[in-house]
Amino acid sequence: MIAVDGKSLRGSARLSDGRRHLLSAVAHHRAVTLGQVQVGAKTNETAHFKPLLEPLDLGGVLLTFDALHSVQANVTWLVEIKNAHYIAVIKANQPTGYRQDVALQHTACTTGHGRRESRSIKTCGIADELGGIAFPHARLVLRVHRRRRQVGRR
Repeated sequence: MIAVDGKSLRGSARLSDGRRHLLSAVAHHRAVTLGQVQVGAKTNETAHFKPLLEPLDLGGVLLTFDALHSVQANVTWLVEIKNAHYIAVIKANQPTGYRQDVALQHTACTTGHGRRESRSIKTCGIADELGGIAFPHARLVLRVHRRRRQVGRR
């Protein structure tokens, strides 16, 4: 499993430059950095996604990344060219996939520590021959909705 994420480095700012920002590919099981590129302050991490992963052998590997990297072109490249699998976060940056409805599977409400929390989870298996969803090569959809409301003074 490999995680792809960007981070700004604390303490790296200078008078003439802001903080350095790096995009990294890190192995989950050993916390080893497999690849890293510096992303300019005025650029988008998404443009560096493919160049970061291009030299890596990703056949059969599972990649995780946040909503910023959930770009259909990048996901298609991962699956079709690099033969990788993925877990992607889809937010409002992918409006068609984000709006698709999935049936509610489980809900839970708890009260404690001065707040009321509710969580609901929706899951759905996807098959291309059944219409799939508006995201390339997706096979399973999970939607987690969380709401927290203060109810006390604590």
